Amino acid sequence: MPRCFLVAILALASSLAFADEYDDLRLKWKDLTTGTGYNPEDPDVASKLTSIANAANNYGSSLDTSMNPNVSDTLPCSWQRSGATFEFIYTRSNAATDLTFVVEWSDTLGNDWSSAGVTQSMIPDSDNGITQQWKAIIPAAPTRRFAHLKVTRP
Repeated sequence: MPRCFLVAILALASSLAFADEYDDLRLKWKDLTTGTGYNPEDPDVASKLTSIANAANNYGSSLDTSMNPNVSDTLPCSWQRSGATFEFIYTRSNAATDLTFVVEWSDTLGNDWSSAGVTQSMIPDSDNGITQQWKAIIPAAPTRRFAHLKVTRP
């Protein structure tokens, strides 16, 4: 019986060590993003938090509310090979005027993401007042190519 108890303690200790590593990383992330002594009541911080909340509310008001929250939904996007290029079509919200949308590609999924050779344009007559369809033309690769949509606030 004592041996089983020891195994249980060792298993618990190893899982606690993992939780401590995660907690340590989370705290490091918090310090990097908010700094030590972060105070949400600080006027500069409160102003930025209010700005972020308002932007989120504006984006939310333009969302398609017909989506079922109990079913996994995705934003409409597609892609296909077209000769020596790939066409990546994605949807953007008209309310997202302060965001930058960049399609990037990589052949390795490493730190080599690039937008070199990518062109983007809105598909004519795709603006329905809420969203727009955009097409990015990506140069093809001889073996494989990965692409993602990078959305940032400048």
